[in-house]
Amino acid sequence: MCVLLCRDRLRTGQEKFAVVGDLRGWGYANCDIRAYVAALDIMQSCYPERLGRVLLIHVPYVIMAAWKMLYPFIDDKTKEKFVFVAGSWDLDATLRDSIDESQLPKEYEGRLELRGYNDLSPPSSSN
Repeated sequence: MCVLLCRDRLRTGQEKFAVVGDLRGWGYANCDIRAYVAALDIMQSCYPERLGRVLLIHVPYVIMAAWKMLYPFIDDKTKEKFVFVAGSWDLDATLRDSIDESQLPKEYEGRLELRGYNDLSPPSSSN
C-alpha cells in the first residue's frame, strides 16, 4: 500500500521515490521482523527500479545489529539505497540532499503537510 501511495504522489517524469523511516520511539513492542524482511523482499524483488533511497533516522542500536545480520543476504543494488543518518547534525543536510523541500514533511523543516491514511481520497478510476 505504501508503494502505491508513493507512486501516486510522484510527479510526471519522476520514476523513483525516497522513503524516510523515522525510528524514534521504536521498541520491542512494535517489532515484527517478518514484516521488515517481507517489506525488504517486496522492495528489492517487485519494485527495484522505483526505490531511489531509504533514509533511516533515529535508528536504535538493535536495528543496526539486525541490519548487519541481514546485510549479506541483500542484493548489492538494494544495499546502496539504504542510508543510515547517524546524528542530528547531518539529518537536515541528508534529507534536503535527497528530497525536494516541497515533498519533505514539515516535521523535518519541509513544506509537505502530512495527512493520515484515512484522510486520503482513493485514486480515481480511469474506466
